[in-house]
Amino acid sequence: VVTTLVPAVTPMEAEIPKAKPPVQEVQPPEEKLTPPRPAPGEWPRLTLDQAVVTYTEKACTILFDFGLFSSRTELAPGALQILEKIAAQLRPYMTGFNLVIEGHTDAMPMTSDANLDNYALGMARANTIMKVLETSGQLPAQAMLVTSAGETDPPYPNDTDIDRRKNRTVVLKLIPAKKTASTPAP
Repeated sequence: VVTTLVPAVTPMEAEIPKAKPPVQEVQPPEEKLTPPRPAPGEWPRLTLDQAVVTYTEKACTILFDFGLFSSRTELAPGALQILEKIAAQLRPYMTGFNLVIEGHTDAMPMTSDANLDNYALGMARANTIMKVLETSGQLPAQAMLVTSAGETDPPYPNDTDIDRRKNRTVVLKLIPAKKTASTPAP
């Protein structure tokens, strides 16, 4: 005869729920944070002479009415003062935005320097403006990005001398800064 011992359970013990094992919190996978899109009216309202400011869902774009450069990377007369005014208006917003500086050229091929093409010249112009905005305009370099369109995608047609001069410029685009897990909201 085999006897099995079964612990006696009182009716009271039968009603007490058993302790559940500890639950581990599951963290959702870290998702890539996309930049917030400012609602209409949240873009900085800029008041600029000699520039046109346009607002879209993705960017606040500043297009100058004249070419900022008199030659390769030499600023045209009056350009420094206009850039300083722009920087003064942008400075309060730079914690929540990045400034993309896109260099442009006219469509004329480079003749005097065989090592420099219009793409490289556009990049050199963007870097020049970034240095001006950083030093004279006191904008943080880490909030600025430079790029070049070269002779492609000109802001003005390239069919007259006046418009070609206007294309010796940069286009500034203010975009929302990307937030990361360690970046506090503005």
